[in-house]
Amino acid sequence: MIVLDREIPVRALMLQAAIRRGFPEFEEELQQIQSGLYGEQYMDRWWSDMQLTQDYALLHNFCVQFGEFTNQMDTVFLSRHFALVVEIKNITGTIAIDIERDQMIRTRENGEVDVFRNPISQVKRHQRSLQFLIGDVLPIERAVVFVHPKSLLGTIPRQEAVFRWGGLEGHIRHLFSQHRLCLSSEQLTELATNLRKYHQLPENPLSLDIQRMIRGVLCSKCRYKVKMDFMYGQFECAQCKWRSIEPVREALQDYRLLVSEWITNREFRDFMGIRSQDAAARLLKKLNLEKVGSKRGSKYKIK
Repeated sequence: MIVLDREIPVRALMLQAAIRRGFPEFEEELQQIQSGLYGEQYMDRWWSDMQLTQDYALLHNFCVQFGEFTNQMDTVFLSRHFALVVEIKNITGTIAIDIERDQMIRTRENGEVDVFRNPISQVKRHQRSLQFLIGDVLPIERAVVFVHPKSLLGTIPRQEAVFRWGGLEGHIRHLFSQHRLCLSSEQLTELATNLRKYHQLPENPLSLDIQRMIRGVLCSKCRYKVKMDFMYGQFECAQCKWRSIEPVREALQDYRLLVSEWITNREFRDFMGIRSQDAAARLLKKLNLEKVGSKRGSKYKIK
């Protein structure tokens, strides 16, 4: 049972919008997020392939706020016997984890060495957070799983559950044999549903120089490289001549992600490149946005 689906992180959507709007400095961070997401999605397919007969629930990308801090757990596996917090890593090379120095070291094929945060420390922190939420209802286990086909595990602490993706099924079956039954099926469902209520995505806006932002409705068929002109209630690409109202919806989402979820008629005209106030008002009405206020005090909510 999947209680919380894995979705594209809001941060990734914000970075994509920023890059489209003239901020190429965010490309590296976006690549890192997309690589991690690809590994997590790859791991997600293995859950159904395990064909476990026991009842279980999954919460993917489970985010919990503790004051100013956010704990983002790649996957939480809940069963009637135990809970398992899974940290997923999608990196290549030979991996070594140094517990004493609290670091993970990756050696590439060309000999280049990179240092990362210790994933065992990460998953321990998530384990403590889950313990805080559910108390002693279930014993809580942890595991770090490497999913890239070109990852090679080198020096790894033996006492920790760290392995490639194929080892997760055997580990879970072993945990079932180690832990007694703690919950009924109804109690498991209730626990998973209650945990889902704690899920809260972090608000982490980008720091942007708005004056640098590329304005206008961009043509997706031209890979967002060409601006579209407003003509007779629609937008037409100056290069490929594609005409549609849909690109303005994408432009509105860029505005919501990078500027604000609220927009006035003037801001709409300035961002979309529309001269006429009346034409902008008609288009805003056609887009069926929620309107608050009247006359010059009106603003529209972008969903």
